[in-house]
Amino acid sequence: MYSISPVTCWKAKSRCVSGGPTRQSPRCVRPHRTTESTWRTGRTSADRRIRFGLGEHDQAPALAAGCSEQSLALRVWTWAGGHRWPGQRKGRTHFRPGGCDRGDLILRALMRSSDRELLSATVISAGCRDRDLLVRSAICYAASYCCRIVMRRSSMARRGLIVVLIVGQVSGCGGPRGPSDSLPQGESPRFSGMGDHHRAITTRSTEAQAYFDQGLVWAFAFNHDEAIRSFETAARRDPDAAMPWWGAALCHGPHINYPMMPAERSKAAWAALQEARARIGRASPVERDLIEALSARYADPPPADRRPLDVAYASAMEACWRKHGDDADVATLYAESLMDLQPWDLWTHGGQPKGRTEEILAVLEAALRIEPDHPGALHLYIHAVEASPAPGRAQAAANRLRRLVPDAGHLVHMPSHIDVRVGQYAAASDQNELAIEADRRYRRLVPRQGFYRVYMLHNHHFLAFSCMMEGRMAAALKAAREMVSSVPDDYARRESALVDPYMMIVFDVLKRFGRWDDLLREPQPPAYLPITTAHWRFARGVALAAKGDVAGARREQEAFRMAVAAVPKDALMAINSAHHVLDIAGHMLEGEIALRERRTDAAVAALREAVRLEDDLIYMEPPEWTQPVRHTLAAVLLDAGRIREAEQVYRDDLADWPENGWSLHGLGQCLRERGETAEFAAVKKRFTEAWRRADIEIGSSCLCVPGRTLSRARHGAGHLPAG
Repeated sequence: MYSISPVTCWKAKSRCVSGGPTRQSPRCVRPHRTTESTWRTGRTSADRRIRFGLGEHDQAPALAAGCSEQSLALRVWTWAGGHRWPGQRKGRTHFRPGGCDRGDLILRALMRSSDRELLSATVISAGCRDRDLLVRSAICYAASYCCRIVMRRSSMARRGLIVVLIVGQVSGCGGPRGPSDSLPQGESPRFSGMGDHHRAITTRSTEAQAYFDQGLVWAFAFNHDEAIRSFETAARRDPDAAMPWWGAALCHGPHINYPMMPAERSKAAWAALQEARARIGRASPVERDLIEALSARYADPPPADRRPLDVAYASAMEACWRKHGDDADVATLYAESLMDLQPWDLWTHGGQPKGRTEEILAVLEAALRIEPDHPGALHLYIHAVEASPAPGRAQAAANRLRRLVPDAGHLVHMPSHIDVRVGQYAAASDQNELAIEADRRYRRLVPRQGFYRVYMLHNHHFLAFSCMMEGRMAAALKAAREMVSSVPDDYARRESALVDPYMMIVFDVLKRFGRWDDLLREPQPPAYLPITTAHWRFARGVALAAKGDVAGARREQEAFRMAVAAVPKDALMAINSAHHVLDIAGHMLEGEIALRERRTDAAVAALREAVRLEDDLIYMEPPEWTQPVRHTLAAVLLDAGRIREAEQVYRDDLADWPENGWSLHGLGQCLRERGETAEFAAVKKRFTEAWRRADIEIGSSCLCVPGRTLSRARHGAGHLPAG
């Protein structure tokens, strides 16, 4: 038994290839058939041990790592450097296995033996890019192992050793689930789908440059933990470079989705900043200015109120932007520093810009004039515009971003923020499906996602919302259940404040589509999810009311109030107060019950108050109340024969959610009842387009009042009546 520790490796740029079957020479050393080869993994790399068996050639011990659940077979052969593989041309620098001659991952590990003789190991891998992390991990172990074997054998102690790692695919494709734990601490894999964004830094190492570029794009994609790993890897590739440390310090800081600075983050940011400052003498002028600007952002010890630091950083970045006005990265970083001062608070409810919003827009537009495909500027421009009265202003930015960085799930997802604001719900759904697939690839490489897991939940959450707006019940429910099932129990317990607002989405979908019996069969959420528990009680009350069980609905209403009382007063959804959102639920539930008690005026009053509360929510996508209350209010008004009131509510909703089929359907019913045949025909056509992918038929904009509208009585429940 040999104890293997990871070693530092350097990797050349990779691209996706698929290797074919590998021919093995008769001289190739193979694992002995009767030798057991097992991995036993623990929480730290120090706990890992590999059992090695010796094949028929004792000079070249072999390691065989078994198949992963994706059926990837790893085989590692070692061979003395004095030998050439059969068929290898003299002078070749590396071996390409037959059938895998496109192998493109070449790693060199330089290790010194006890007598200071330089030993080298060249590792070649042919395989799919999604296995990058697994390959790196196995290489580190193989190289370390070979070094130990060489040092133990005096006859080989001064000879090079070639380690050829062949990644063969037994069946299927896709990465394994746990290899990142085998990497040296802080190591980042190389991702091939990160786009072409490049910022030249002061370094002689091409690998340091590549990892820096990767880290910067991850930072622009809000995957700050992965960005930090990339920056730290770049720093190891070039210990003299300042900018990798600048990048790590930047990403330890606050951002619009996490404005807090926990103690460990503050300490790490300060330490990284000091490393950058220690190397500032080797930096270019713009690099020095960026490091100096970042120095205004942190303090040791950190203050209780860090806003003065954030203001100082924004001022320093403004000076940097004035000095380097042709630098799109500087412009983007400056705009982000301004957005951090007013996160998710750029526009009033009346659509007026707040604070420095206009300056943010101007700076981002300048960045996009310099570099139209800048991933960070495109990302932030969408956020800066989406809550405005003219979200279509960012449509071009959204379209540029759709396929720009295919491995960064959050950037792939971002165009959907504009799609739903301009009524393109199908495009939003398609975009989030692509983002979810990117997340799956990422999760195979990096099983511990940290805070980025919340962004992954966000993509499922968004997909469920857009599918609900499309009328796609099956897809919405699938997205919701996959999201909930993807959260491990231990993570949900540990990070309950983060995940609690998401976990209610299944109840929202079932309620949206009138699946009352299914909703009532949903089990009670655990106590550590108090917001979800309260929402579960609310949804059950609505279901019971819709089924005509008024007494049962009243009992659930009381249970809902008790559950709300158990929610901490300072609990948040994403950015809104949880109690504000639950207050909407309380009024909506009262309206639903009052309707079944034949108290229509009381129902309308309760629902109008719910609409008012919904309108007062701070903007967030998807909205933190996923089924617009106006859909219920208008359906109740239409059912009561108050056609013009219902029509106005539908028009107001379409102003908020353009071209959504629920309100188009209701508006069409109102127009038909009033005899507005020309406009009715136009609305009917719009509804048909909006509902083209729907898998349900509706007779009302809220299925809590199905079949009781005037139009249903006259024309049937399925689609809009024929003109």
